Amino acid sequence: MLGLDFPCGAELEKIAMQSRSLFSYRPVMKDLNCCMSGLENQCRKFYQEEHMPACDVAMFCLTAIAEILKAMTDAAIQQEQTSRILYAGGVMSDKYLQNQLKNYLKNKKLNPAFAEPACSCDNAAGTEIYAAMHDPDFA
Repeated sequence: MLGLDFPCGAELEKIAMQSRSLFSYRPVMKDLNCCMSGLENQCRKFYQEEHMPACDVAMFCLTAIAEILKAMTDAAIQQEQTSRILYAGGVMSDKYLQNQLKNYLKNKKLNPAFAEPACSCDNAAGTEIYAAMHDPDFA
C-alpha cells in the first residue's frame, strides 16, 4: 500500500520515525490471541481516504503492533507465571518495537531478550523449540 518492498519492516520503521504524531490503540484480546483484522483496513482508510502522510500511517501501524505485543506479553506472563521473556521473529527485529517493549517491561521489573536479527528472519526455529519444551516426544 505504501509502495515499500517486501519484506518491508526496516523501511516501515524508517518512514515511521519521520512522524511527529502520537497515536493510541486498544488491542482486542481473547486469552493469548489478538485480533488484528481491522488494523490493515484502518491503515488503508487513513492513507487512501483520509490522505494521512505515509510516515503517520507507518507510525500508527507500529504503535498498534507495539500495543498488541504488550497485551500478548501480559497475557503470557499471567498464564505462564514467568519472568523470562524471549522475543523472536522478523517483526521483533524492529528497534521501535523493541524499545517500546523494553520500556513497558522495565516498569514490571522484567528484562526481555530479543533474538538477533539473523536468527529472527523466520520463526520456525522458535516454534520448534517451544513445541519441544512442551512435548518431550516432539522431535
